[in-house]
Amino acid sequence: MFKKIITLLFVTVIGLGFAQKYETGLEVMQAFDAKEQPKSTIATTKMLITSSSGQSLSREMQMWSDGDNQIIKFLAPADIKGSGFLSISKDDGSSETMIFLPALDRVRRISSDKKDGSFFGSDFSYEDIDFAGNDINDASYEILDFSDGVYTIQAIPNEDSDSSYDKRIIYINEEKLSPEKIEFFIDDELVKVMTILETSEISGYTILNSLKMETVDSGSFTTIEQSDIELDKDIPAEVFSERFLRK
Repeated sequence: MFKKIITLLFVTVIGLGFAQKYETGLEVMQAFDAKEQPKSTIATTKMLITSSSGQSLSREMQMWSDGDNQIIKFLAPADIKGSGFLSISKDDGSSETMIFLPALDRVRRISSDKKDGSFFGSDFSYEDIDFAGNDINDASYEILDFSDGVYTIQAIPNEDSDSSYDKRIIYINEEKLSPEKIEFFIDDELVKVMTILETSEISGYTILNSLKMETVDSGSFTTIEQSDIELDKDIPAEVFSERFLRK
């Protein structure tokens, strides 16, 4: 009898450990969205692009973001140094995205129908990199599975969305309220997979240190690693400007 009680207690505790806290996909996404984030982030970012043949290309960047706006400036190699990416959140919830190409000495705006283009030759698209103006209300969500403390959530963009993807499957850790993997679909076909390789806790925030984006069809992939991370620093408003993008 004593063994049965201990066994029952053990099973109950384990069950409680993985008890589903949220009932709907929207509740999970709202909890994720409500999680406290740093008011700003400054970081050095290294990008390694690996082709399907195994050849690699390395790039180094400096990134500034204030949660609504984001700017990335390329530091190396020499052939891309000075190039940049700027995304500005607008009052209507959308974003304006532009890139600067020093060789052409001009800023080019990225229209919504071009956001599926490759981000400087990587497996990330402009849409993947651009988080300004993102709104969880731009999609509907459904919990497909919950196991081992991880939600599998299907996200379908609303009809008025300009997303180049028609479905995403998001794996979110319930305890950390952070994504572990995202699968991207076009015409119900898996086209890309983003995997979170490493996170860390800095000043009470969960920070993504390293992630990988793989293009399924070609087998190419791109990894991004962040270092020299500074949080909650004051960033002058002029940093998020076309003028700074050109500097």
